[in-house]
This record gives sequence, structure tokens and C-alpha cells, in this order.
Amino acid sequence: MANRRASSFASARPACRRLPIRTRSDGIPESTDVHRAIFSHERLQQTLQRAGSGSPVGIVRAVVRAIDEFSADTAQSDDITAFAFALEAVS
Repeated sequence: MANRRASSFASARPACRRLPIRTRSDGIPESTDVHRAIFSHERLQQTLQRAGSGSPVGIVRAVVRAIDEFSADTAQSDDITAFAFALEAVS
């Protein structure tokens, strides 16, 4: 019942603009590969650009997947925390 109410409310609202918000720990750009190269802020930005304006879950999954691929055979040495959500601004 709550979902039905939420969906009718959503369809009754005026057009909204989605504002993605992302934050992360330093463990993401500082993740290393087997050659001790770091994932880097640049690689993180490229990953976020490829993820585009997808869902917050999709964005976090893209970042985690990129880190996993980059540091495949390397033990994790720092926390890896990513958080994303979207705000909707009513126009």
C-alpha cells in the first residue's frame, strides 16, 4: 500500500531535476595494484564519468567493480567506503 501511495505521489509531482551526491573514503583513490600503482583521483573521475548519471547503487557498483578489476591480485590495505544518493529538486 505504501508503494502505491508513493508512486501516485511521484507521478503527481511537477518535473524534477535529479542531483547526484557522491562521497568516498581516501581508500578508493589510494587502492593499489600488484605493481604498487595507485587507483588515483583521475581514474576515479573516469569511472564516475563512465557511470554517468545512473542510479546511486549503479554508481557505487561501478566504482567498486573498477577497484576490484584494478587491484585484482592485491590485498586491500585501507577501507573502501563509497556513498551515493540523489536529491530531486522540484522546478
